[in-house]
Amino acid sequence: MGIYRSSLNVWLRQRRRALDMTQEDLAEAVGCSTVTIQKIELGERRPSKQIAQRLAECLRLPPDEHEHFIGFARGEAGVSELHLSTGGPSAQTTDEMTPTPLLATPNNLPTPLTPLLGRETALDTACGYLLSLDVRLLTLTGVPGIGKTRLSLAVAARMLPEFRDGLFFVELASINEPDLVASAVATTLGCKDIGGGSHLDWLKQFIGNQKLLLVLDNFEQILDAAPVVVELLRACPALKILVTSREALHVLGEQQLPVQPLEMPDFSRLPDTQYSQALLHYPAVALFVQRASAVDPGFGLTAENYRTVAAICARLEALPLAIELAAARINTLTPADLFSHLDKRLKLLTGGPRHLPARLQTLRGAIDWSYRLLSPTEQSLFACLGVFVGGATLDAIQAVYNDHGDGAGVEVLEGVGSLVDKSLLRREGSRSRFAMLEMIREYATEKLLESGEAVARRRAHALYFLQFAEQASLKTWGIGEPYWLDRLEEEHDNLRAALHWCSGAENGSAGIEMGLRLAGAMGRFWEVRGYLSEGRERIHAVISRAGAGDEQVRSARAWALVQAGALAFWQCDYQAVRLALEEALSIFRELDDRVGIARTLVDLSDVSREEGDYNTAIQLSEQALSMCKELGDTHGIALSLTMTAWAKMRPGYYREATEHLEEALALARELHIPNRVGLTLAGLGELLVRQGEYERSIPLLEESLEIRKAVGYKWGIAASLGTLGWAVLRQGDGQRATELVLESLILRNELGDKGGVAWCLEKLVEIEIAEGNALRAARYIGAARALRENIHIQIDIANRPDFEQTLNAVRNALGEQAFEIACAEGGSMTFEQAVSYALGAYEMLEEEI
Repeated sequence: MGIYRSSLNVWLRQRRRALDMTQEDLAEAVGCSTVTIQKIELGERRPSKQIAQRLAECLRLPPDEHEHFIGFARGEAGVSELHLSTGGPSAQTTDEMTPTPLLATPNNLPTPLTPLLGRETALDTACGYLLSLDVRLLTLTGVPGIGKTRLSLAVAARMLPEFRDGLFFVELASINEPDLVASAVATTLGCKDIGGGSHLDWLKQFIGNQKLLLVLDNFEQILDAAPVVVELLRACPALKILVTSREALHVLGEQQLPVQPLEMPDFSRLPDTQYSQALLHYPAVALFVQRASAVDPGFGLTAENYRTVAAICARLEALPLAIELAAARINTLTPADLFSHLDKRLKLLTGGPRHLPARLQTLRGAIDWSYRLLSPTEQSLFACLGVFVGGATLDAIQAVYNDHGDGAGVEVLEGVGSLVDKSLLRREGSRSRFAMLEMIREYATEKLLESGEAVARRRAHALYFLQFAEQASLKTWGIGEPYWLDRLEEEHDNLRAALHWCSGAENGSAGIEMGLRLAGAMGRFWEVRGYLSEGRERIHAVISRAGAGDEQVRSARAWALVQAGALAFWQCDYQAVRLALEEALSIFRELDDRVGIARTLVDLSDVSREEGDYNTAIQLSEQALSMCKELGDTHGIALSLTMTAWAKMRPGYYREATEHLEEALALARELHIPNRVGLTLAGLGELLVRQGEYERSIPLLEESLEIRKAVGYKWGIAASLGTLGWAVLRQGDGQRATELVLESLILRNELGDKGGVAWCLEKLVEIEIAEGNALRAARYIGAARALRENIHIQIDIANRPDFEQTLNAVRNALGEQAFEIACAEGGSMTFEQAVSYALGAYEMLEEEI
């Protein structure tokens, strides 16, 4: 018998190849998946006893060796040798068949001091490339601190069995001249001067046909040496090269593998229980905990800190170096304190391990290393990009950079492409949109301030996004509404930054006018996408700085006030609505802006309707309708018709309301405004529900819901859900009604729509009494009544008899005294408590389902 020692994965791979079997062939023969064979051959797992038995059979081991092989494969104690008999295929003793012991493979790989976390997929992918006959040059790229070197070492360690002649790690960070690369490789390999020729010539001769893997680390500062790599590969047919670089080499035959940040949890969906077990499955969190416990052995995830730890990892964008540097602070800062200091990440994240190069001991050093490799033009563009928040399109970058005098004529596309290549910028999304990690943007912002160009760049940024928002605002009144709302969503962070700049006292009257215009242009987006509170705050911040100003400023102020009123309306803050709209109306009348007057009258009609003053509401909306017809304002006509219909619907003038809505629907379809189509369909559906025509109402309400979902109109979705729930409730489907109404309530709660929440609670009264839950129904009555009193609104006149009938059913079911007590309990709830109480029913329903 021949005897040798080896790891199972090496023996299995070479045994399979000696038998001329692919991994797929072996997997089929064994009766397992190809992935299982791959993982065994990569050393990631040991086979089960059953699979080990089948391997022994399929790899043609003599029966008397099966038991010993199974023990070896399973890693059983005392079985450290694998015996092969001398007969048949199992007896092959050629160099190809007999593996070299791992420690005998020539290599200079440093032994990692900590385990590699969260890189299983990248590790498998890299090894797969290097095992492929088609890939001889693999380049790991990525942002500073992403862990390219650490990953390359793990890849190299796994590849040891594949390169019998050696595997060598060549550190190039200290090399600044391309001519020195061949010398550095030769020195690492122990290649002596063989007389005559260059270091590259010696290397070619020395390596020859040897099966070697070279790991060339930190290639980014010597990219001009890329031809050296190509020459070596051409001259040495069995050589493969693994490169780490912040920028690809861009040579023929190169396979790039971008290294991504670690996987981290979705902070908005953190589990409420089993936090330690769940979160430690995420490599970003596991790395933080591992490094934190190294400096504070008592550190671990607790019920008190797990959310903060997850937030820290998210704030650090799952960048390994940043996480390691932050975790090292745990010996002096609690997780909460650490998180509070992360607004100054570059100052905080210092003090890395002393054995590491200086560039990896601080986050700033890691980024500075890349920055210093940029040309002056690239450095200027890089600094300019610090003004963008959340990324930017190529058009935006071009406009802002070339707005300043010294940027004229610069080919921004080339510069952006270069920064992407250097891993300082990344392309994302289907459009040509580019973004930086926030830590890199923080560094870019510092460079922008140092350049003295910050004021000019920020002004250009604000001007570009003002023009963008005004264009988008116009486009949302047509078939492109969903697209332009999505574009505004995509640029929301940049628009916020532009508004913040406009609100700065140092920007004077120009900033005030730009801010007013931008707030006015953003209003509809904030309304549709549900940013009601934020929009109100931002408009208030701009308006509070604006004085009387000239005609343009006053007009911009009036339109901003209209938007402020619209946002306050959906949160049922009717006093704020009136204050804003009455000031806007005064300005429009002063400027003789009849379009503005008509729009303000429509909005004032909405307030009067909700407050129960139906005659005034009808009068105002009809006045606006007449004015829009005189102006030939088709959009205004459609809106005025819709609001007139709603004003007539509430007191029960259903026939007239239907006529107005049908006319408005025709106009909305003609103008191709999806949101208006959804609004009028919802109105027609509600009219049918009120008149008991539930079967006819449901298709209209479902169509309105789909349209509003496509547009992303949060309040509209909530309204359609609620009315649809009302319709199916009246059809007797209590379970679906509960789901729809509570889904509506959740959205209305997020928006701060107290009137809408009260309406949902009243519908839940009907559901609960039908289910025999009179006590819960009475509490809903009390909570809804308190909400209505708080915002000074009442149930529609047309709906009051119906609700009174339901109320009496609850009273009769409980008895007067119990009814009053339950109503009082509901009425004593805060807004948040009332919503939580209702959602408790939702949770119970889901459990039953």
